[in-house]
Amino acid sequence: RYPQIDRIEVAVIQEEQPTWLAFKSGELDISGIPQPLVKQVLRLDPTNPFRAELKAEFRQQGIQLSRSLEEGVTFYAFNMKDPMVGGYGKDRIALRRAISMAFNNAETIRDIRRNQAVQMQYIIPPNVSGHNPDFHGAYPFNPPLANALLDQAGYKIGADGYRHQPDGKPLIVDYLTGPTAIDKQ
Repeated sequence: RYPQIDRIEVAVIQEEQPTWLAFKSGELDISGIPQPLVKQVLRLDPTNPFRAELKAEFRQQGIQLSRSLEEGVTFYAFNMKDPMVGGYGKDRIALRRAISMAFNNAETIRDIRRNQAVQMQYIIPPNVSGHNPDFHGAYPFNPPLANALLDQAGYKIGADGYRHQPDGKPLIVDYLTGPTAIDKQ
């Protein structure tokens, strides 16, 4: 006879901190480690951030670490109907490309994801059927090229030190984040 479970309870807790606190107090049997707490919970190998182990205080409580590469993808999208970044004119295409080239994914992985992420180049993540490790589709981080592209498209730096639209109006780009704490960092 196989042992049977009388009851399974599933608690949906969207925020990471309450989830972690519930786990630490014994209310949950399994939990992920919130990104902001990675350095407090794990001893990271400075030569390889993916080589990590639980700190002694957690091991002494009988907590075990199981690491795996999740098939998560973060998308950054442009609203093509937005009057600032949308549309298909050469100046708007150049602006979107420059913004993409000025976004430092390595810095985001280091600072926001606490070196616990892998930069992808393909829409299908590793460990998923269809992934192509040889495809490189993301714009490389290249601020000088992004600035040159903006200059060429007419987005000049004004007397105030900020970039302006080709018609001289201020260049203001709105950025929306998600509802959880990790999205706001």
